Amino acid sequence: MNPACLVRRSAPACARVLLAAFLVHCASAAVSALDVEETLDAMQRELGEGYRFQSVAPYVIASNAPSPLWEQALGTIEGCSAAFYKDFFARRPDYPIRIYLFRDPASYARFTREATGSPPTTPYGYYLPARETLVMNISTGTGTLVHELAHALMRPDFPRVPSWFNEGFASLFEQCQVVGGSLHGLVNWRFPSVRDALDTPAWLGLSDLAELSDEAFYADTKGLHYAEARYFCMFLQERKLLARFYKAFRDAHAKDATGKETIEAVCGKPIDAVEAEWVAWLKTLRYP
Repeated sequence: MNPACLVRRSAPACARVLLAAFLVHCASAAVSALDVEETLDAMQRELGEGYRFQSVAPYVIASNAPSPLWEQALGTIEGCSAAFYKDFFARRPDYPIRIYLFRDPASYARFTREATGSPPTTPYGYYLPARETLVMNISTGTGTLVHELAHALMRPDFPRVPSWFNEGFASLFEQCQVVGGSLHGLVNWRFPSVRDALDTPAWLGLSDLAELSDEAFYADTKGLHYAEARYFCMFLQERKLLARFYKAFRDAHAKDATGKETIEAVCGKPIDAVEAEWVAWLKTLRYP
C-alpha cells in the first residue's frame, strides 16, 4: 500500500508555483544551473520520445505519466521539499537529483531492468543514493515519492544518519498532509506491526532500536524495525519535538551515534521513561 501525501494543488496553479519556486530556489540552491541542464540533456537522450521533463533545481524530473498524475507528483515534490527545508534541513545538495515518474508497472520495471540489470524489488519506487536518483511507479500514489525524497534531501544535511532514524523519519511521511507549510505524518498501514508486537517478545523497544547497526536494522524481513522507528518519530511529532530532535541529533551525532542521549535531552527524561510514555501513546492509536 502506498498512500499519497496530501498536497492539493490545481494543475495550472501547480505549474505557476513550480516556476516561481524554481526561480527563487535557484538563488539559494548549491547545485549549478549548468549541472542541471546537462542532467536534463542526458535524461532526454536516455528516455527519448513519450516523456515530459521539468527542471526544478536541484531536481530534474521526467515522466510518461498522464497529466493528472504528473501534476500531482510535481505538486508533491514542490510542497514537500519546501516543508522539509522549512522545518528540518539546512544544507542543500550541490548536485542534481534525478526523478523518474513512470505511469505503470511495465515502464517502471523496464527502466529498472535497463538501469540496474535486475527487476525492481518493490512495486512502488526506490532511491539509488550512489546515482542520486529516485525511480517511481507513480501510478501507486505519491507516498513512496515523499519517503524517498526525504532520504535524498537528508543525505547532504545529515550524511551519517543511522538507519533507524533515517528510515523512521522517511517512513513517517509516507502518509501525510501539509498543514501551515509543515508536513504532518498520519497513522498508516505500518501501525498493525507495532500494535501486534507490543507486550510480546517481538517488541524491540526504544533503547535497542537506537542501538541497531545498519545491517541489523535492515535484516528485519517483517518490517517491524521500520514500523517502530516510524511511530517513534510520530510520537516526537505529536509532542512538537521532531524538528528539535532532528537538528540536535544531526549536530550531536559525532558524540551521540545512536541518538539515545539526544532523546533524553530533548524529551527531558531518562530513555526508559520516554519509552514508557511512547508505549502508552501507541496504545491510544487506531488503524484503520
